[in-house]
Amino acid sequence: FFCGLNIIVCAWEIGLGLHIRHIQGEYKKLKEKYGKTPLGAVKEFFFTPVTSKNCFSLKFWSLVWTTYALYDPSYQNNESFGFFVDVGNGWSTLLP
Repeated sequence: FFCGLNIIVCAWEIGLGLHIRHIQGEYKKLKEKYGKTPLGAVKEFFFTPVTSKNCFSLKFWSLVWTTYALYDPSYQNNESFGFFVDVGNGWSTLLP
């Protein structure tokens, strides 16, 4: 179970690095829409339909980071420590 889950998280972390500009743009939209009530964005994310087309799209799954950034904005900042650690973790943990 852990290995499968870790592969998914690694893919999300790689997507964080590859789609940071998209994440930054969507973050701004969500920040305006939800302001001080980010739980609404979490609900929206959980109820977003997942199609067979976007199931394997890292850009689609970047919504994980867009939503999470409402709680920790460092994840939409490609100059932050958390950003670099997670992107690096995605690439380096998947290899072994």
